[in-house]
Amino acid sequence: MVAGFRSLKEIRVRLQEECHSEWNIIALGEWNKATIGKLLWNLSEKKDKKWFKWMHIYYLKNGVIEEYQPNNNSSWLMKSMCKHKAELMSNDIWVEFQANNMYSTRRMYQHLRGDKPRVDWRRLMYINMARPRAVFTLWLVCQDRLQTKDRLMKHGTYTDGNCLFCDVQENRCHLFFECAITKKIWKEILNRLGLGYIHIDWNEHTAWQQAKGKGNKMRIFKAALAETVYHIWWVRTRICFQQGRKEELQSQHIHDILMDRFRMNRKLTAYCNSL
Repeated sequence: MVAGFRSLKEIRVRLQEECHSEWNIIALGEWNKATIGKLLWNLSEKKDKKWFKWMHIYYLKNGVIEEYQPNNNSSWLMKSMCKHKAELMSNDIWVEFQANNMYSTRRMYQHLRGDKPRVDWRRLMYINMARPRAVFTLWLVCQDRLQTKDRLMKHGTYTDGNCLFCDVQENRCHLFFECAITKKIWKEILNRLGLGYIHIDWNEHTAWQQAKGKGNKMRIFKAALAETVYHIWWVRTRICFQQGRKEELQSQHIHDILMDRFRMNRKLTAYCNSL
């Protein structure tokens, strides 16, 4: 069993409570209900599309979805719509949709989820052009879930606790980017990309404060942060487990990956070539 939880049910409940507010993950149960609401809306409004016309003729017999009761011959989709129609069509936001004559899946999802605080670091994840593995590693850093040596020691694992690059106590803030070596790499990457030095303090949330706004520089910053964090963690893991060397930590490697990713966007490519 996972430490800190007594059962799988407790884990699922915790995930449902935190997936939107703390982890910034869509709750698929509520999202599926919201999309079912879209189908109910189209059926109730008798949208002029072949599928909905067929549903009215075959199932509803030109009646209304509110009064329809499924039988054994009904499809699983029809049964699912009837299962949730009372919940979806009787709330206040449905009345608002009827007044505006427009259904919003996003609004329904938010209504089903209730008021949840939005995590600040979400800006680092949205439209991040780094590789998925790099964005995922950045997400783990934001959650402070990477198994750095200070966390291993808290869990009872024997380790010297020292940074593999400079022999100072290793933790999230030190590894990214208070360590003299990783800080140098971060500076080199920013200079290569035409960005001024940006100090990152994970405890003070400066990384996601810097991610406000739009534009080429912001997209470059987010991708650069993700790829730099990933490369540092990759080299650190190789040193720890695969007899890697500190010399593998190269800003040129990160820069080449970023340029390859930016080629997917013509505007970013033109901007980087102008630097």
